[in-house]
Amino acid sequence: MGWWKQGDDLLGDGPVDVLEDGLRDYVTDHPKPIWQEFLDSTHAALARDTGQWLSDPDPLFNRRLRSYIDPPAREFTSDAARAGGTLTDALSETFAQIAEEYEERRGRKPTLSELLGTISFSLGVRTERFLTVSSPDFSVSKIVAEPIS
Repeated sequence: MGWWKQGDDLLGDGPVDVLEDGLRDYVTDHPKPIWQEFLDSTHAALARDTGQWLSDPDPLFNRRLRSYIDPPAREFTSDAARAGGTLTDALSETFAQIAEEYEERRGRKPTLSELLGTISFSLGVRTERFLTVSSPDFSVSKIVAEPIS
């Protein structure tokens, strides 16, 4: 299994595989979510259980997620209040498994940025495997946490 630096973050094949396995399991039994639903549910899962599987202290306090999608260049922001429970629960379980992978291999939990980088890396290619997308070129270029203004 390989690990690589992406900016200040450390990403790995293992966490990417865990994420993709979790998403594959989810879409086997449920309709593929659209991107906004996925982003909202990611935010809800992070806000609900973040202390269990991220090393950052309260990384989403007064923050939301913003994603950048190509092509065409578009931005989405999260709203945890819109999240669906089933997808949120599935993502929470998957994020917990990613944290275990980091702890086993790196001796620590991932940061929020590393978890978001793992999602961006996985969904940056062939997003339609796990999500209902508007075009076959739909690609997640990055996801960041930003202050709510």
